[in-house]
Amino acid sequence: MWGIWAALLVAASLSDLRWRRLPNGLLLASGLLALGFQGARVWGDPRALAVASAPLGAALWGVPPHPAICIGSALVFLGAASALELACRRRNLSLMGLGDIKLLACLTAAAGPLAGLMGGLLGCGAGGVVALIGKRAHFAAGPWICAGCGLVWWWATEAGL
Repeated sequence: MWGIWAALLVAASLSDLRWRRLPNGLLLASGLLALGFQGARVWGDPRALAVASAPLGAALWGVPPHPAICIGSALVFLGAASALELACRRRNLSLMGLGDIKLLACLTAAAGPLAGLMGGLLGCGAGGVVALIGKRAHFAAGPWICAGCGLVWWWATEAGL
C-alpha cells in the first residue's frame, strides 16, 4: 500500500513541477489510501498497527487516542487553509494553491498532525528560500511539501524518538 501511495505522491509532484498543477484524481486516490490506512488501524490490521507503533508513532501517526485524530486534523486543516486561501484570493493575494492544501491534508491524514504541520512548514520554507535565492516569485510547493513530510517522518523514525 505504501508503494502505491508513494508513486501517487511522486506523480503529483512531477505534475506540479511541470505544469504547476496537482491533479485532483491523484490527490483523491492519495486521500483514499490514507483513509484506508487509518481504517486498517481501526480494524486492527497487524501491518498497519506495526507502522503506527514505530518510534514516535504516537506523534507521527496519530495513535493516541484513535486514528480519528489524523483524519480530524486533516479535515480541520483542509477547511481552515481553504477558507484562508479563498479569502486571500478575493484580495488578489496567493499563499498556496488549493491543490497544495489538498496534498498537505492527504499527508496529514496518513502521517498525523505533527508530521503534516512540521513537514509542510519545513518543505514550504525550504522551497521559498530556494525560490528567493533563484529570484523567482513563484515555485511548485507540492514536491517541497512531500519532501518535507518525508524528511520529518524519516528523521523521527531514524532518530528513535
